[in-house]
Amino acid sequence: LKEYKERHGDCLVPQVYAPNPPLGHWVNNQRQAYKRMLKGEKQSSMAKERICLLNEIGFVWVVEPSGKWSDMFEELKKYKETHGNCAVPVKCPSHKHLAFWVQKQRRQYREMKKGRSTQMTAERSDLLTGLGFVWKVYEDNWHEML
Repeated sequence: LKEYKERHGDCLVPQVYAPNPPLGHWVNNQRQAYKRMLKGEKQSSMAKERICLLNEIGFVWVVEPSGKWSDMFEELKKYKETHGNCAVPVKCPSHKHLAFWVQKQRRQYREMKKGRSTQMTAERSDLLTGLGFVWKVYEDNWHEML
C-alpha cells in the first residue's frame, strides 16, 4: 500500500487492481473490517493500532464513486455563476442535494485539518478555495452581520 501511495499519491487502490490483485482485495477488506468495528461486530479484525497505521499514510475509509465529487464541484460552479457565491442555503428545495454536499465538504475539511482520514484532499480544498468557497460560514460573515 505504501508503494502504491508513493506511485499514485493516494491510497485509493481500486478493488480490481491488475498490477497487484491481492492489494485491491486487501484494501477492500480493511474498509469492511473497519465498518464492522464501527458497528461493534465482534468478527472485525480491525484494531486501533491498524487504524492508526493506515491513517498515518492517508488511508481513505469511505470511498465515493468516481466522478461524483467532480460532478458536484461543477454543479457548485454553476450555482456560483447564477448566485454570485458558494453559500448554498440548506433550506433551498431546488438545491437541497448541493447544499448537503457543501456541508459535507466543510465537515471533511475540518477532519483533514485535524489530521484525520477523510475524502478531502489538498487538491480539492484548493479547488474549492479558488472558487471562493467559504469554509467557516459564521466566522467569515461575522463583520457583515455586525
